[in-house]
Amino acid sequence: MKCLVVFLYFGAFLPCFYLECKAFSYDGFSQHVQYSGRKSENILFIDKFHHHRSKRNADSNAPSCKVNNCTYVKVNHKYYVSHTYISGQRFWRNIEENPKSKVHPVLSQTFLKKSTLKLSFIFPYYGHYLDSVVLTTGGFLYMDVYNTSLLTDVQYLAPLMAYFSPDHHPDSKVITLDDGLQLTVQWSKVYLRNRTHDGHFTFQCTLHKNGTIWFAYKEIPVNVSSIPDVRYHPVRVGISDAFVRYYRHLGRPGIIYRVFHIYSQVNITKNSVVNGSAVVFHPQTSCVNATSCTECMKRKQTTEFDCQWCPQTKRCSDKTDRNRAEWDLNGCSQNAVNQPSDERCVAGTEQEKQQQKSKGGLGAKTPKGGVGAGAIVGICIVLLLIIGMAAWCVYAYRNPTTKSGLFLIDATRRPRELFHRSADGASKAAPSDVKPQVL
Repeated sequence: MKCLVVFLYFGAFLPCFYLECKAFSYDGFSQHVQYSGRKSENILFIDKFHHHRSKRNADSNAPSCKVNNCTYVKVNHKYYVSHTYISGQRFWRNIEENPKSKVHPVLSQTFLKKSTLKLSFIFPYYGHYLDSVVLTTGGFLYMDVYNTSLLTDVQYLAPLMAYFSPDHHPDSKVITLDDGLQLTVQWSKVYLRNRTHDGHFTFQCTLHKNGTIWFAYKEIPVNVSSIPDVRYHPVRVGISDAFVRYYRHLGRPGIIYRVFHIYSQVNITKNSVVNGSAVVFHPQTSCVNATSCTECMKRKQTTEFDCQWCPQTKRCSDKTDRNRAEWDLNGCSQNAVNQPSDERCVAGTEQEKQQQKSKGGLGAKTPKGGVGAGAIVGICIVLLLIIGMAAWCVYAYRNPTTKSGLFLIDATRRPRELFHRSADGASKAAPSDVKPQVL
């Protein structure tokens, strides 16, 4: 009897448990604080995360502005330098009136939803080149392709991550504008699902082709610091990135742990998010996009990164980027080049110079894709001479009494006389040999 009562009790409250699970998941993936799982081809992926490096907050670094009413703060976060402007209206883009802007109805009429957006340009994020981003209703972008429930904890770009619900009001919209050089995503007049009385929020982020990021805020009705974290959906302002490593369960081969190692998390002060403010992130030179050993070693000397070159993968890394799994798989840590004097780096540099020299020599002898400048000048001169001769002939023909006309007549008559002489013999006098007699 007791078992029956417990079963009925659990059955009565099961919908509530399900709704809570569903309420804090994007696209149906259940959200947990430290792990989440999904099945694929009889393999269970268990997602976890931990911080590979310490967080970098705008508060914990020494800003360039140290007065009480500070209108500008500059902070170096190693991968990015952030600039916070209290009066940052110039960073706001008016995309609602642009005919090329796009309203996303799937995101504007629901909540806890995500949608992939293909970019018209390649966007460098932490030095990694992305051709798409994931839009969400929660005021942030997910910056990777993993189908995980840890969206709010790992690789995100968040102008204002919170539990927003665009379906609360018909005027709430998620708008984008991609002009080929920059993408702007705007959350317009969105409400907090659990605090609708706070009013609506309007803010946006802009991703530039050169890697610069803008956060701009138009309508922030309350102090962002007063917005409480909802379970499984925190309130964040900033950017974050992580690399992924896989671990198999020793006792159960069908289980794979997918661990997100957060190597950079930049948290912007929530008190700086007010009406008209803006935050700008300028990317800094790092190891990941160096394309040669020489360039890699140069970045080791000129930046605060401990760059190393892997000859097997031909990649430069400080072992904390998205290529970490490839780095470990090829044993790069044991064979990495750490000094520019390493013979492998010197040999690679000499080989690159020889390749560039050979390419330059071939280019000088047999230029591709066109004609040389000297040939073009010669052709132009010949064309001018032909046009000039044709114009002179037309003038001389139409004006036979001028010197040019007489010269043209004489020049055209002499070949005929020469022809008649050769045909009739030298005994016959040519008309040009007969001199007029004065009577």
